[in-house]
Amino acid sequence: MKYFDPVNVAPEFLEKTGISSLMFLNVSKEPESKPLECLNNVNAYIAKHGGDVQFGWILTIFGNIGLQLTAHAVVKKKDQDLVCVTLDNQRDGKVNFAPDDGIGSLIKNNFLPVKFISLIDCEVLENYIALMVKANDVRVNSSCVLINPKQQLEVIKHEASLLYPEILALAKEQTSQEDLCYCGSRVKRKHCCG
Repeated sequence: MKYFDPVNVAPEFLEKTGISSLMFLNVSKEPESKPLECLNNVNAYIAKHGGDVQFGWILTIFGNIGLQLTAHAVVKKKDQDLVCVTLDNQRDGKVNFAPDDGIGSLIKNNFLPVKFISLIDCEVLENYIALMVKANDVRVNSSCVLINPKQQLEVIKHEASLLYPEILALAKEQTSQEDLCYCGSRVKRKHCCG
């Protein structure tokens, strides 16, 4: 299963995130932009062209059973238009985005926060999400942990792999034939994994 951008997000899912609405932003990747360095890329763009930093969340879905909110920085141009200068164009030139000025206070060790949200009540999924949160915490706090962060991430990855068969079964169970396929192909399930 891959994470994918949802075409539409049900209001009850948005409610779970605390986000009131999403907007679609144009992606205009700068040639010198580096992956996973949105804040640095935005600051470099602003130094050349002006504008301001706008923080917000990118929402992706996994297996139609969970959401990941990834903090992201985009450029607020002088005309107040927002544009993403980091993401590649695998997103069809657009990305869903929910502005949130409070993210700036959540940045730690130059890492922007990530949140994981379960869309169904299930202990296995909650355990899986807890591992994703733990892995994110290791990345964010890697400069101040006593144990090798790479080793910690390998242990977490192994623990998550043990839960994966049950997570995959949940994703299959929760995905109708008309939904985008749980695998992340961005194709309806009836035309993909059946």
